[in-house]
Amino acid sequence: MYTIGEFAALGRVSVRMLRHYDAIGLLRPASVDASSGYRHYEVTQLRTLLRIVELRDLGCSLDDAADVLAAPRRWSTTEESRSAAAARSTWRASRSRSRTG
Repeated sequence: MYTIGEFAALGRVSVRMLRHYDAIGLLRPASVDASSGYRHYEVTQLRTLLRIVELRDLGCSLDDAADVLAAPRRWSTTEESRSAAAARSTWRASRSRSRTG
């Protein structure tokens, strides 16, 4: 599980944006700690986040993104898997550099 900050870094979005996605029901955290309210995300949710980011980059509204996410899948996820792996790799490398530097 990733904290909201770690997950935001993986998806290259702000923590504030993830909170907004949660508030509107677009991307809910996998779990929310009952006492602290901390949000945690699963690595499997990264595909959804990257898809939302891509749709936004293409000019889609959040309502349009919600419609796309709700639609049945009709294409391969190979490219999405590559994007998710690249984002994780970049995040790990930057995290490594910040710990050693």
